[in-house]
Amino acid sequence: MKIWLPFPPSTNGLFTNAGRGGRNLSPRYRAWREEAAAALLQQPQAKTKFTVPVSIHIALTAPTKAHRDASNYIKGIEDLLVQHGILEDDDERFVRSVTVEWQTPPADEPGAIVTIEEWRK
Repeated sequence: MKIWLPFPPSTNGLFTNAGRGGRNLSPRYRAWREEAAAALLQQPQAKTKFTVPVSIHIALTAPTKAHRDASNYIKGIEDLLVQHGILEDDDERFVRSVTVEWQTPPADEPGAIVTIEEWRK
């Protein structure tokens, strides 16, 4: 299955501290989750539910030419896939492999192309 998502926020910006060890979703992460949920609704293949181990490949196109760490964009995507029932969970029982790369050449629009396949050892 292949889906498109808007460019996610970095893991470093997903949460804000709420005091006493608590954390809240950051406003930027909350807005991205809403935008990504709307994008999922427009893609019929996003109704696929994986209850078996999978591999995930993420191809990113950034909105600017700033230098970024690709691995910082995995967490928000995985959590979104779980939240919308595409993945059963994102622990080692279900997500056996994750790869992330920068698209070359970049797509016309910033975002992430996420490919999910049954995991094959």
